[in-house]
Amino acid sequence: MCEEIDKFISDTGRIPGFSDRDLLPYLCCVLKENGRFRSPSNFGIPHTVNADIRVSGYFIPKGTILMASMHAMHANEEVYTDPSRFLPERFNKSNKMWNTSTNGPIKERETYIFGWGRRTCPAIYFTEVEIFNMCVRTLARCSIEPEFDKEGNPMLVDLNLSNSLGLGSVPVPFKVRLVPRTKFIFATTNFTT
Repeated sequence: MCEEIDKFISDTGRIPGFSDRDLLPYLCCVLKENGRFRSPSNFGIPHTVNADIRVSGYFIPKGTILMASMHAMHANEEVYTDPSRFLPERFNKSNKMWNTSTNGPIKERETYIFGWGRRTCPAIYFTEVEIFNMCVRTLARCSIEPEFDKEGNPMLVDLNLSNSLGLGSVPVPFKVRLVPRTKFIFATTNFTT
């Protein structure tokens, strides 16, 4: 990710913005995989079945309220190869914006972090722009490195741990260091911070 951002800054003399996202495909893959791997929501918005249906041999009567498990959807081995591993490369085939993917055909969906069906999150575009810009601005200026324990060993963040808060999920407390890296990057361009 940092190499993509550094190259962009070196070539243009500025920090990339959201309109430059196509030039940062690996960063886009990491952001999608982050949402898939640890969705901030455990469940989607409830949906009501508008007609009697059968799904995988189960009868679901009209009026039934459905709650989708985001974890189950994102851990589906028929959709995601090796879903228990953090693999941004799984999204290399497409650089679709989240909004485009979410509102496209169900078979072309990349993740379900913004819900499913007709009632998806109305703030998809806003969220993608803000997360993208926050990550780019942070990574352009800092390296994110592990904190060290008393013996000087790096304390790596365990990606498999999270705290469930009912409908939502948050990471367990962790420590990292934001190490400034702007002197080298911006010294090679005409960019000023």
